[in-house]
Amino acid sequence: MNETPEGIEVVTGQLWRDLDKRMRGRVCRVGKVAHGKAQMFTMVNGQAGKFTMVSIRRMRKTSTGWALVEQPSKGQP
Repeated sequence: MNETPEGIEVVTGQLWRDLDKRMRGRVCRVGKVAHGKAQMFTMVNGQAGKFTMVSIRRMRKTSTGWALVEQPSKGQP
């Protein structure tokens, strides 16, 4: 249930890029994952900003989807 259509398991700490050109390269970090949704925080200058909820089934490489940028580092949960 917490797996993208491309088979990527969504976990806390991952960094994802919003591919929608209207979002101008927005990058978000996953803060929490539950029930097929990811709570993501917009990253601005390395700091967490506003949060958004994203349906995990939308997290795939399409023109309005998402692309995984970075897995969490070993020190993160």
